[in-house]
Order: sequence, then C-alpha cells, then structure tokens
Amino acid sequence: MPSESNTFTVLRRIDGLLRSPRLMPILGLLGGVVALLAEHFIFPGFSWNRDEPVYLWQAELLRHGQLTMSDAGFPRVLHPWLSGHHDGVFFSQYPLGWPVALVVGQLVGWPGLTLALAAVGAVTGTYALAREVTGERRIAAMASLLLLGSPILALQGGVYLTYVFALGVGTWFATSFVAGVRLRSRRRLVVAGLLLGLMVMTRTFDAVMWGAAVGGFTLVADRRSWRELARLVPWFVGAVVPLVVLQLLHNRHLTGNPFEFPITVADPLDTFGFGARRLMPAMDKEHYTLAKAVRGTAKNAFFLPWFLAGAYLGVVVAAIGAIGHRRHRSTWLLVALAVAFPIGYFPFWGTAVSALASRISGPIYFVPVYVPLCVLMAQGFLVLARRSPRSAAIAALAVAVVTVPVGYGRMELNRRMSRIQMAWQDSTDQVVTPAVVVVSPSDYVFQLNPDGGNGPDVGGDIIWATDTDPEVIDLIEANPERRSYVQRADVAAAEQLPLESIEPYEVDLVPAEIIRSRVLTIPVSVLGRRLPAVSVALEIGDSVYWRDMTVDATPGSRIETTWRVAEDAVTAGVGGLAVPTGPDTLAVLVGFGRTSAEARANPSLRYEILVKSGSVMKALVPGSVLEPDSGITDELVWRDAGTVSGFEVSVRAG
Repeated sequence: MPSESNTFTVLRRIDGLLRSPRLMPILGLLGGVVALLAEHFIFPGFSWNRDEPVYLWQAELLRHGQLTMSDAGFPRVLHPWLSGHHDGVFFSQYPLGWPVALVVGQLVGWPGLTLALAAVGAVTGTYALAREVTGERRIAAMASLLLLGSPILALQGGVYLTYVFALGVGTWFATSFVAGVRLRSRRRLVVAGLLLGLMVMTRTFDAVMWGAAVGGFTLVADRRSWRELARLVPWFVGAVVPLVVLQLLHNRHLTGNPFEFPITVADPLDTFGFGARRLMPAMDKEHYTLAKAVRGTAKNAFFLPWFLAGAYLGVVVAAIGAIGHRRHRSTWLLVALAVAFPIGYFPFWGTAVSALASRISGPIYFVPVYVPLCVLMAQGFLVLARRSPRSAAIAALAVAVVTVPVGYGRMELNRRMSRIQMAWQDSTDQVVTPAVVVVSPSDYVFQLNPDGGNGPDVGGDIIWATDTDPEVIDLIEANPERRSYVQRADVAAAEQLPLESIEPYEVDLVPAEIIRSRVLTIPVSVLGRRLPAVSVALEIGDSVYWRDMTVDATPGSRIETTWRVAEDAVTAGVGGLAVPTGPDTLAVLVGFGRTSAEARANPSLRYEILVKSGSVMKALVPGSVLEPDSGITDELVWRDAGTVSGFEVSVRAG
C-alpha cells in the first residue's frame, strides 16, 4: 500500500488537474467519443428498443419537408409503429425536438454526429450544473468523469433515442436558470426559457419535471426575494412561450387540436393515470394499478445503480456526499432532481413496461437521476478525502473495480442482442428490388424489423407492409411490377423480446404468392401427438366447421384432410364451404384430446390465411402458424409460433 504522504501527493496532483478550466471541453469530447464507440461496437444493428427506427423515420420525413406520410390507400398494412393515423396520413407520436436534431446528422451524411453532440451536451451540462450549484470546478470535473464512466451514457448515448439529448437540454436549462436567478441575469433566464421550451418539444413531461424541481426549489430557497424575482419572470416566460406555441401548432396540424398530443391519437390509452392502458390499438391492454406502479418504480430504482459508476457502491458514496453537505442548499436541489422523476413517472404506466427491460439498458425514465447522483458522488469523494486521503483513494479504486465487470456485462448483453437482430438486416439484403416485403407476423411496420420502414413517399426500392389484414393482397396487386416476399423469423415474436435469455434466430425471406381461383383447395397435414383423438376445423368468420379425424392416432402418425372454399357453396362443390364476399382471415384449427369432444374444446394449433372472397378467390401464401398463449389460462389467446414441425397447410387453385 502506498504511504499516506504519497497518496496525499497523488491526490493533490489530481486535484490540480480537476480544477483546470480546460477540462470541461475535453470531457465533453470524450462523451462524444463514448457515444460513437457505443453506436459502432455495441449497437451495430440498432438496440432492442423499436422507438429508434420511429425517430429516424420521423427525421427522414422532416428532412424531406414533411410532417406526415401518406397511407397510399393502405392504412391497415402500412401503419408504422408508434404512429397515429388521421385523414389519410401517418405521423409519429413524438414531438419535434429530437427528430430535428437527428436531421442535422442526416444532412451532413453522418447520423452519428447527432449522437456525439447529444453526449457532449450531457457531459458538459453535468459539468456546468455541478459547478453552478457547488461553485467548485473539481466537483464539476469529477461529476462529469463519473457520468462518463457510468454505463448508462454508453448504452443510451449510442442509440437513436432521446434520453441523452434530453439530459443535455435539461442540465443546461437547470444551469442557466439557477445562474440567472443567482445573478439576476435576464440573458441567462432567456437562455433557460429557450432550453425549457426545447425540452417541451423533446420530452414534454420531462420539461414539467425539470421545471418543477428547479423552479420549485428556487421558490422555496429564495422565498424572501419573490418580489425581486417576479421582475425576471417575463423574460423567462417570454423565451419559453414561442417554442411551446410551436409545439402546440404541431399538435394542431397533426391532431386538429393544439392541446391533444400525437401520442394520444396514436392510442388514447397511452397516457397517465391508472386503469386500462395500451401502447397501440392492436396491442393487448394492460390494467395499470397502484401495485404495478409501486413494483415498476421499485424495480427501476433497484436496477438504476447497475448503470451508475460504482453500482451500489456509487450510491453509498453519493449518500456520503449528501449527508456531508446536507447544510448546503445546493444539495437539496440535487436531491429534488433525484426524486422528481421517480415521483413524476409513478402514475405513468410506462414505468411498469420499462421496468421489464430496466436490467438490460437502464431505467429510461430515470436517466436524469444519474446527473445529481454523479454530483453527489463527487461530493462524497471530497468528504472522504478530507477525512482520509487514503480512504478516498481506496473508494475511488473500488468504484472503478466494480464498474468494469458490471458495465461490461450490460454492454456485452446489449451488443449480443443487437447482433442477433441483425438477422433482419441480413434477410433484407437478399431482397431483389423493386419489391413489396410483408413482415410477418406483425401489426405495425418497424415492430419486428428495425430496418423495415417506408420512406416519405412509400415508393422506394422496397414497400414494407404487415400481414395484419387482407388489405395486403390489394397492396401486392397494386404493384405488379414488384416482387413480393414474406419475411419471418424462425422463432415466435415472444422469443425475440429483450430478455437476457434471448438466443440467435434466423429470418427467412420467402416469395409471397397470391393464389387466384374460383375455388381454393386447402390441404391440411398434421402429425399425431400423445393424445389419441385429433379434430381439424376451418374457421370462417364466426363459424367453425369441425371434422373429427380419428380417436386412435399414435405419435408421429399422419392425419390429413382437405377443405374447399368459394364465394358460395354451389361453386365450392360437395363438402365445400362458402366464404362471404370481401376480405377475411381463414383459420385452420387442430385439437388433440382423449376424445373428439375434448379435442374440439382444446385447439392447440392454428394456421391463418388472408383471403379476398369473390367470383375469383384470392389467398396470400404463406400464412401464419399460431399456438395458445400458455401464460393465459382463463381464455384462449393465440400467439404466433414461428415454425411448428409436423403441421403443414397449403393453398391451391381449384
């Protein structure tokens, strides 16, 4: 161990370096480098978060001078993920701030530039805020270094999501506001107002949280100076209002109501409060309760230290800093910022949803909390250094030692997940253009394939669509000059979710074909399982037509049957079935049981075929295989099953 005097000498040199005014821009540039390295090495195929391609799509629209994209007459199968639909156009549910920033990178041909600038803003904003509230450059430098060393910066700075950009805007707002109040500076408060307005256009609710925490603290701390501060309010408000008005005009253009944000048009259930909540209309509803809010908040809080320098040890050092500086009013501003976001997002159901992946890439709604924690950690190291330089050095070394394995584990997990989903990109590379590519099974464009999105005019080399509705048949027929494909992973969508247990999968690209004939023949083949009775059905609308195939099937024995369908029963022929004129989804059902009645009551396989019924029947092949959701026991809910061996359904003409 080094002697106390040697340790003190080293700490003095470090202290001198931390006090250097040249350190701030250097730290900012290092933040930009971290973001670029993370994008390249950790996220070669985007992150698991499908908000990323939505932001990039919105930025692409803006780059072409558009706020919306035409539905081209096919609203059901061209609907992008996390977007609304109104008067024949699609629009992103997100405000303009981050997409406008992304346009900067797109215009210079380097999208990663925006990521770098966002990280620079977050790191320098942390420095500026720490220096403003503590008055010490060394604390500011240490806080910025701690943010640089926190895995959250790489894992959120290397992706095209808004959190690091918003962090930079928020920290610079807080810095300008606090400095403006302290100095009674109109200019600084104008800057603060502009930044808060930008935050409204970036993460609207975060603007409320930043404003409430910083403004509320100021009102309490400077309660004896309200009359003097009141003279500064018009300057601050005057700077906020123009950008807020711009956002309201954006709302009005898209939704028809300046006070209705696009996110509530995309789905009115995606909002604050308890009760039925949902991300998009085709998704399952979630009943958000007080208990789920508590669990989600607690889970996010538990995993928050995994993405902080030093993990839980870092929290301990931050607590030492808070206790050691509890008599300083700046400490309470930091505490206010740290608790504002968990409290503010408590009634938002996204807290529970985001908690499902908080151990993978961090608690996204709590990202602003990392700044006050880093500042308090810096203060904690100073408290330790005053008591014993050696203990401060040991604590700093321990923080570094803890950060490396924890941070590497999270980064490697995200890198592996990103590389796994590059299977979608590899599959897309096989497309012969021009083409229509139907991503299956998917309710929305971008939902599965992060690379599969349409451009501003829905007329690029590839038109991306989903198989959520028979309307896709019309889309393919409207583009006869294009090849048609179905793109589908060889595992169920549930196995592609962001879980640490995720395994590599392949994405198949197969030609799509529309079978046309007055009569469609549907051969079905299934292998027997453990139970002896096998029944097969064809579901047409609300009607289900069962055939009891056998009651003595053995495992591996083949059971076969054929269905014939047409617009009317006469055309279908003896034993055939009529499909009402218009679009429909036919489904072949297979049940297994000890008796035929039990087999009918417990279907375990489903194959869906999109059709358009008329004098000429049309069916899109291949269809989709589904199985019951094993996690739901009180009702039958079908989920895609990827590939199921021993179950074959085809469609033929005649």
